[in-house]
Amino acid sequence: MPERHDAPNALDVLLVEDDGFTRSTLAAALRGHGIHVVAAVGTAREALNMNHLPAVAVIDLDLGRGPSGVDVAIALRERDPSIALVLLTSYEDPRLIDAGLPVLPRGIRYLRKRDVNNVNEVVSAIHDAANSPLGVQRHEFLSLTEPQLEILRGVAEGLSTAEIARRRGVTDKAVEGIITRLCEHFDLPRAASHNQRVRLTAIYYQLTGQPPR
Repeated sequence: MPERHDAPNALDVLLVEDDGFTRSTLAAALRGHGIHVVAAVGTAREALNMNHLPAVAVIDLDLGRGPSGVDVAIALRERDPSIALVLLTSYEDPRLIDAGLPVLPRGIRYLRKRDVNNVNEVVSAIHDAANSPLGVQRHEFLSLTEPQLEILRGVAEGLSTAEIARRRGVTDKAVEGIITRLCEHFDLPRAASHNQRVRLTAIYYQLTGQPPR
């Protein structure tokens, strides 16, 4: 079947994705569905160095070391208050990458990869964002506090209770209390501390959509 080409009045889109295979595959799929991908870049710097911004930016949340996709989205919105934004990510909650992330820009579409069955859904999100770039969006995220998310990440990184406590500047007892509440939140049965940490680590990576490191 011959490849479809961009329509004359195709919607202009910037794609920011650090994984080369995903970037090229998604760019080709979007072009095949009438989206004009004016640039497909792999770093925050490349995105922010563009001279002219398109109507929509589709950004991966996790861009590796350096600024996150949220940081890029905020910077692009500062340059162009009317740019439409779509955040495409494997993370269940943006705070899983950094509990201290700034608030998402107004109108941004938070599209979880696990909810995307085909490229048509990405195309639909792009058009929806373009039609109402500043429209209020309600996002359902995890009902966990920032300290709980930070300690969950620390457990997943293999840090001891004492190491997590030093990192956060709290007592060991405070960390243990939050770990207990995390186990209750995720309905984990009472078990040896090591087993609870293994289960919490598995949950963390499931929520990020990333393989254990």
